[in-house]
Amino acid sequence: MTNLDPRVAHLRPHLLIEELLIRHGAWSVLRALATAMLRGRRRKRLEAADLSNHLRHDVGLPPSHPPPALRDLHF
Repeated sequence: MTNLDPRVAHLRPHLLIEELLIRHGAWSVLRALATAMLRGRRRKRLEAADLSNHLRHDVGLPPSHPPPALRDLHF
């Protein structure tokens, strides 16, 4: 059952779970699952309003506020 074809692996999740249990053991899989569940609850979700303009630009969002006009810049 090793080396499952990735194109059909999504059709049979019970085989993927069985493969994990065979390779790593039940306790390791359960510990990893519990850790992932606990970590997922503590993770803070970022809102788009909280992102800096640089990050907003990177993901294709407009800036949260327009850049200053050239007349407002003092040298």
